[in-house]
Amino acid sequence: MLGLNGRACDIGDATIRRVKAIYAGQAAEVDHHIGRIVAALRASGMLDNTLVVFTSDHAEQLFDHWMLGKAGYYDQSAHIPLIIRDPRSEARAHRGRIVEKFTEAVDLMPTLLAGGGLEAPRNCDGLNLLPFCTGKNPAGWRDEAH
Repeated sequence: MLGLNGRACDIGDATIRRVKAIYAGQAAEVDHHIGRIVAALRASGMLDNTLVVFTSDHAEQLFDHWMLGKAGYYDQSAHIPLIIRDPRSEARAHRGRIVEKFTEAVDLMPTLLAGGGLEAPRNCDGLNLLPFCTGKNPAGWRDEAH
């Protein structure tokens, strides 16, 4: 790490560009390795039988709003990446769809269980995301998340 101290708004432009370049390089490396996993699944013949889910923690401010780190109430601190590749044939026509509905990390467990043909336990707070993969917008879906 660069050993940044003090206020992010006092960091110079050259350092900001360097930090952003390093972050972009790390994102490119993650993308490369996801590609390797998908290629291995395809080569093994398992891609069409595998529910692929990619997620992470929330991202980095990267000096937006003159902030560094994971703080504040801006989108950069709240949004987390989530990519689901549903292998079912009914999901094929909807691949690449961007869902704008509120989802939460607690939705991962019921989604993964449903992908394995299992039901989530009654005490699970999350909701199954797989209907979105087939083009559906489930009725009564949450309109906010806290």
